[in-house]
Amino acid sequence: TVLTQAEPAPAGLSPDSATGYIEKDNVDVILNEEDTDEGLTYAEALLLRRQVVSMLESFLGTPYVWGGVYPGGFDCSGLVYYIYGKLDMPVSRCADTQLLNDGTPVASEDLLPGDLVFFREYGSPWVASHVGIYVGNNRIIHSGSKGICYANLDVDWFAETFLCARRVINTSTAEVDNLITAAEGALQTRGQIQGLRTAR
Repeated sequence: TVLTQAEPAPAGLSPDSATGYIEKDNVDVILNEEDTDEGLTYAEALLLRRQVVSMLESFLGTPYVWGGVYPGGFDCSGLVYYIYGKLDMPVSRCADTQLLNDGTPVASEDLLPGDLVFFREYGSPWVASHVGIYVGNNRIIHSGSKGICYANLDVDWFAETFLCARRVINTSTAEVDNLITAAEGALQTRGQIQGLRTAR
């Protein structure tokens, strides 16, 4: 715990080593673009994720076309570019710039439908050579040599070259806080009910 003080405070930690003190004049709060709360409500995000999956599935079997960004044929990043453009959420055109510029990092165990999943070149651990869109059940839909199809993230090339993932469809921090508060309230109520049942 860190507490700011109006007056100078003793340096170091409190005797219990759990609380530290700094002078408030030594603290600057900087608000940047990542701190702004311009995300979506949970319902809006859920709808968009479903739309992404539905649109992707409608293109299954479409051929791979190098440089393609239209329904007649897509390359990997062109598919991402087209899908999110149709949802008025424009992203960069190429996989490497999508990795650098679009969305926010997300852990592989926290993937949600609509998240971008990037794969590296052999021998280039931080260069994105391929991208797909997560659709659930540990699968992506992507445009590869066989055209637009499903791929399992645990299999062969995809497991070996997985690089990272990024989330374009973000829920607002306020919405997340509200959901957490509601969940905590529900758990607390459940605990009280269980306590009453035990008492009986």
